[in-house]
Amino acid sequence: MAQIWLTYDELGDFTNRTAAASREAAIVSGWTRRRCRDGLTRVKLPPQAATRYMVHCLCEAGMHAGNSEFVASRAIAEGG
Repeated sequence: MAQIWLTYDELGDFTNRTAAASREAAIVSGWTRRRCRDGLTRVKLPPQAATRYMVHCLCEAGMHAGNSEFVASRAIAEGG
């Protein structure tokens, strides 16, 4: 499984939270965090969250391309 590291802002966009709420959730969940050379802290998504994130990204790309299969995959991935 690929490692996916997101900033608090990116995690917030993915989870519909603020960056501060994403930071708190990462701490409470015990997710690995690391300050990077650019000065930003990134959170390593655990495997299940990483899979959901990858599906989310693929679906976003598919929606921009008008691909209904990706739209259906997103609904399934998000429990809809």
